[in-house]
Amino acid sequence: QRIPLIFGSVEEVETIEKYLRETDSSSRGSPLFSKRGLFRN
Repeated sequence: QRIPLIFGSVEEVETIEKYLRETDSSSRGSPLFSKRGLFRN
């Protein structure tokens, strides 16, 4: 399991924390092969 370590001001860290909480972990995949990638259909 990976745990991110985020540095920054309190506001920046809270913004990133909010973003990570809102994203559905089951829908997250590798961005290279998910919606964006090297090759387009």
